Amino acid sequence: MSQVLMRYGDVAFTIDGMNFQQLQKTSRWRWQPQSRLGRTSVLQYTGGEAQTLILQGVVFPHYAKHDLTRLRLLGEQANPRPLVDGRGYAYGLFVLRAITENWDHLLSGGVPRRIAYTLELSAYGEDL
Repeated sequence: MSQVLMRYGDVAFTIDGMNFQQLQKTSRWRWQPQSRLGRTSVLQYTGGEAQTLILQGVVFPHYAKHDLTRLRLLGEQANPRPLVDGRGYAYGLFVLRAITENWDHLLSGGVPRRIAYTLELSAYGEDL
């Protein structure tokens, strides 16, 4: 059985299948300016924003199974899904916001030997 790096819903990212080489996490906090009479504005904390994860990877369709089509279908279903890493840590519910694919080293018929992809996932929140 292949080592799972991460699972988004029922799609598994594995060492010898569809994997990713880079994971980028972004956390943001909202600070809104509040005007003050005769003084410079002050910033007021208004809360955090949804955490964003960017997964970047490469698949070689001739050598390994990939689930990019399945991920597109999940994105179109527009449902939050659990994100769990290979150690069992549950990040919570995430939504798929974007998939970008770059096909190169094309064979006859336009079949790619290599597909570089980027997935953008955002935390859904706690209101489900």
